Amino acid sequence: MTSETLLTLIFAYFALASVVFAVLVIMLRNPVQCALSLVGVVFHLAGIFILLRAEFLAAAHIIIYAGAIIVLFLFTMMLLNIGAVERVRQFHVQAPLAIVIGAILFLEFIVLTGATITIGAQGPHSPAWVAGQGGNVQALGQVLFRDYLLPFEVASVLLTAAVVGAIVLARQRPRRPRSSSEMGVAEWMAERYEKANVRSSNRPNSAEEIGD
Repeated sequence: MTSETLLTLIFAYFALASVVFAVLVIMLRNPVQCALSLVGVVFHLAGIFILLRAEFLAAAHIIIYAGAIIVLFLFTMMLLNIGAVERVRQFHVQAPLAIVIGAILFLEFIVLTGATITIGAQGPHSPAWVAGQGGNVQALGQVLFRDYLLPFEVASVLLTAAVVGAIVLARQRPRRPRSSSEMGVAEWMAERYEKANVRSSNRPNSAEEIGD
């Protein structure tokens, strides 16, 4: 068995396993199992990056997604009522729309795969150029911070705005008691009447209760 055949078999395993785990993410009913299946997707995609000689992307993929984001998902799920989530129906009225979009994406996948097999998958930079930059980490830094600096900064601003928005939405503002000037007359009188009833109900009704 040649090395090229071995690499092809390894790639086929990683690709097939990624698809299987991705299907399990959307088909399993237990959210924790879905998150663990997503971990499987992340690791097998990292294996594909290694086959493409993008070791830095593979390590970043595992550290950021499997080591941070999915762990955050698991902690969030443990704080929720998982039993109630499991009883929710998985597919609702969006099922026809999901089938149409899935068919379109599948046709796009077939077209792109056919074009790749016919023409060949070639990027703008050759392996010799990557080696000349000092490796894939240096080449990625050159492309990211020189050719795509503006999209990178825009994505950073959007992520920062999303974090600030999430903090603002999640923050619970303490409820302060309203003053009599902020209440209407009827509401103020009703509140005073309710407080008087509470005080009168807490008082002893007779001298015997006082003695007791």
